[in-house]
Amino acid sequence: MGKNSNGGKNNKKKKNSTYDEKSRELLYKDVDQEYALVTGLLGDSRCKCKIYESSEEVRGDIRGKLKNKVWINVGDTILMSKRPFDPTVYDIIHKYNPTEVSKLKSCGEITIPEESTDDNGSLANFGFEFSSVNIETI
Repeated sequence: MGKNSNGGKNNKKKKNSTYDEKSRELLYKDVDQEYALVTGLLGDSRCKCKIYESSEEVRGDIRGKLKNKVWINVGDTILMSKRPFDPTVYDIIHKYNPTEVSKLKSCGEITIPEESTDDNGSLANFGFEFSSVNIETI
């Protein structure tokens, strides 16, 4: 048997792979599909996602074909498909890499809504609400 100078069995598997990330065709949305941003991971192949166009927060389920093959993290841009029998839940059908996201933005497919700002230029809606508490009573 010859000497293995390149790595273990995983390197040998990848050598014969035909998947090339650079030559992947760019998928555009169809009817009942939305572009979304992953805002949280819920476990059990479920994600909390924010739709780009409507800024609506929905739950997305990673379909079986993508499980354990494509890792989805917070901050990833994905393509979601609405379920015909349950319109509140979407299926995640594709994950875009950063170069594909920049192409979608340049084509005008993805529009990021402007954040609301106050008079000082800082973000007004940061997701936290602070109540006025008297420090002396604490």
